[in-house]
Amino acid sequence: MDPAAKDDDLAVLDPMVGGASIVGLGEATHGSSEFFRMKHRLLRYLVERKGFTAFGMEADLAQCRALDAYVLTGMGDPRGLVEDLGMWVWATEEMVDLVTWMRAYNADPAHTKKVRFFGFDMQDGAAAMSCLWSYLASVDTGGEAYVRFLYAPYAPFTGLRNPARQLYSLASQELQARCSGNLHEARLWLVTHRDGYVAARGASAYEWALRMADLLIQQEAFLRLGEHPQSLVAVNLRDRAMAHNVNWAVGHLEPGVKAVLWAHNGHINKLGTASPLWVNTGEWLAQDHGAGYLSVGFSFGAGGFNTVPVDLNGQPGSPRAIHVPPPEDGAYETAFLEAGMPLALLDLRRLDCTDPGALWFNQPRAFREIGDSYNQATEAGGGMTMLLDRFDVLIFVRNVTPSRLLGQGGRPGDGISASPPPGGG
Repeated sequence: MDPAAKDDDLAVLDPMVGGASIVGLGEATHGSSEFFRMKHRLLRYLVERKGFTAFGMEADLAQCRALDAYVLTGMGDPRGLVEDLGMWVWATEEMVDLVTWMRAYNADPAHTKKVRFFGFDMQDGAAAMSCLWSYLASVDTGGEAYVRFLYAPYAPFTGLRNPARQLYSLASQELQARCSGNLHEARLWLVTHRDGYVAARGASAYEWALRMADLLIQQEAFLRLGEHPQSLVAVNLRDRAMAHNVNWAVGHLEPGVKAVLWAHNGHINKLGTASPLWVNTGEWLAQDHGAGYLSVGFSFGAGGFNTVPVDLNGQPGSPRAIHVPPPEDGAYETAFLEAGMPLALLDLRRLDCTDPGALWFNQPRAFREIGDSYNQATEAGGGMTMLLDRFDVLIFVRNVTPSRLLGQGGRPGDGISASPPPGGG
């Protein structure tokens, strides 16, 4: 899965992609090197062969602006910028390789259409505030002072690496109401001063600033709900916000832009496992774009990946590598394992479910998907799902290995094993 390898084998993607303008690339774990490298290959193919010119990450929209500047101009250190995203799952050598390729592609004068980098998550807050203050300082110092005053009560709770952000859901209702009201008041300030600000810096800069105000409103509402995985209200809000941010970014970049998205399977799928109680980003995008949105899920047979192990008491540890065996008989992945291929791409939309082999796929089965943490007691066998309802295309990787975390010499930390590491195959 060398991202620099020839891409002739990916020609099978052409009819699968068709006329889609947004392609969501998922992952069954957040910490598998093969998923990262395969998605790098797919991005290259879609850029070089299919005219895609935007790449969106499940990372904070404001925080990703520096990476967009890097891939366009070469300004900054790609390793530092990737680490600055504030999410350990993206702080990998594979991600650095991807943004370095994007920069090299854009630096080639033969490529007149440049590839843009954007985020569509909304969990940081501090970066959005910094962007907004910088903008206001350039157009209205009085407005900057007023907006800083409005944001002051909420500012201590922003920043992905700030432990205090976890305390916001426990703050008094009075403080939460004041913070929420102030964030909306700051946005109203921008709206009422639009004409003057556009005259000073242009429409594009103004729209970016207004989006930063929207991003903060999204984040405050999310934090207020407590960020508890059990709260479907919170995850619904986040996925809806991410879909809004994708649509905004695609519209803001240039007319007719085609974008590749990178996120977990659980975000890019067209019908989540908890739908209709939890409507995922991909489901919103499918509603907004119809056949223009293509959902590509990833799965694996066995191997290692980086994650945060959860102990028997439900307490998380530190990111490290674990290994899992193949799933039990009857899981979706077993069909691919029995086929014996190291890599497979399957267009689920083209399965003829009157055929016995295809019919096997058209029923609920176990399917293994792990986020940024792993609880062996509850996740080892995977959850039941209807694969054909969730993805348009599925990519299967037989064996996966841990992503190469930055700051650890390009290697994951001391691994623990959920079971003995599987053999090659």
